[in-house]
Amino acid sequence: MILAVSDTCAGYSTPQIPVLLDQLGQYYAEEVLLVEPDLANRPLTPDIRRHFGVPIQRIVTDHDAHALASGREEYIAAAAQLIDTLQPRVLVVTCAFVMDVLDQIQHRPELTIYQSLELAQAYSPPIPEQVRRACNRVTVAIFPERNRIDIDAPLLGDTPILLMLNATVRADEAELILPADNRIQRIMITARHGVDSFGLWYNLFNDIPIDLFGKVDDSRLLTGLPPSIRYFGIVAYSELPRVRRSYAWSFVGWNPSNLNQRFAAPNKMFESIAAGVPVVCAPHPQCIELCREYGVGICAASFDRDALKYAMQHAVATTPRDYAAMVDNCQQATRLVLNREAQFAVLRTWLEESGFARNCQSD
Repeated sequence: MILAVSDTCAGYSTPQIPVLLDQLGQYYAEEVLLVEPDLANRPLTPDIRRHFGVPIQRIVTDHDAHALASGREEYIAAAAQLIDTLQPRVLVVTCAFVMDVLDQIQHRPELTIYQSLELAQAYSPPIPEQVRRACNRVTVAIFPERNRIDIDAPLLGDTPILLMLNATVRADEAELILPADNRIQRIMITARHGVDSFGLWYNLFNDIPIDLFGKVDDSRLLTGLPPSIRYFGIVAYSELPRVRRSYAWSFVGWNPSNLNQRFAAPNKMFESIAAGVPVVCAPHPQCIELCREYGVGICAASFDRDALKYAMQHAVATTPRDYAAMVDNCQQATRLVLNREAQFAVLRTWLEESGFARNCQSD
């Protein structure tokens, strides 16, 4: 068995967890199980189960496993007990917040993967120390962004570290894109709209055609929106790729108020590129790198309001010829590199070179 312990819930912006689990299951030809907390505000719907196709087991706690330390401790203890019962061959720990499950288990998996979703160093104690303490139980760590490796590597000692981008789409999804001249000529913004998504500035983007999708933290953000901006609410997770493909542009960016957001490794970036939808980005280092290397979008010069607005204006004024070239670049990048198969190949190569190949299964 291959088991992953998550601190969040599938279907709520973390597709890299079930995707990695599914890939490992296929590679080793073993059953898989995703363990996650049962969070009231993130229900496990039939739509989510169908979309990911991996078995999911939720752990119910008396206290909120996200918001309260007591809830997290309950969750970790229950997850550790489940691991000791099921004794998986491969264990994936998906975040620093659940790293201390390694201190509580008696079972020793053959292979333990730390899938770093967020920077441990971005958080206050005891999170960084939990990672440092548990690093000798980790076989290999994977990070989605190269600056994050530099920041968190000191916590991991001699643990091998791999860079695997959060490209969770299949290479063949590049064939599903719509023609460049058959798009809604607007910028799509999918987010939990609030301070972190620059939501306080929406009413200042008064001449830019923008469509908003997702949850709104404060309904006042929708008050006084200019006529150029429309809000469409929440779209089902399985429907989002279809909706995204119909747009001309996708905005990707977060307020750089902490290390995780400054050095963002955005799923939305790769999902947009795979949909053949060029991006308008805030200048997160990975966004800049991808736009420069593959020609898949436009990056703002800075994180300030005027720079973001100028980048959006630049996008909607792009000539049809230049826009079509960006769409072609999105398709090529997805076919060749920015897909789940190419990224898993990084881990697969390491596994085979380090004695963890699929044919090394123990009796």
